[in-house]
Amino acid sequence: MAGFANLAGYLGRVDLDWHLTVNFTFLAGIGTVIGAYLVQYIHPKHLQKGFGYFLLGIAVLVLWQNQKLQKPRTDSKTHAVAIAILLD
Repeated sequence: MAGFANLAGYLGRVDLDWHLTVNFTFLAGIGTVIGAYLVQYIHPKHLQKGFGYFLLGIAVLVLWQNQKLQKPRTDSKTHAVAIAILLD
């Protein structure tokens, strides 16, 4: 209920991508149903651990995609700073 109250408070103040919002909500509901089904066959601790690995994988993917979008810095000053940080 708090999520709906927050959404109602923001509706007039921000523009929402409704396609993304509806898709995310729908997929979250599907994930909840799948998780509820799997808990009958797989111990919850194993599901939690698997979900944690899934989130780590998604985080690595997002970081990798963001790194590709940034311009590489190849000047010697940047390398010196990076080496100093690593050796500290």
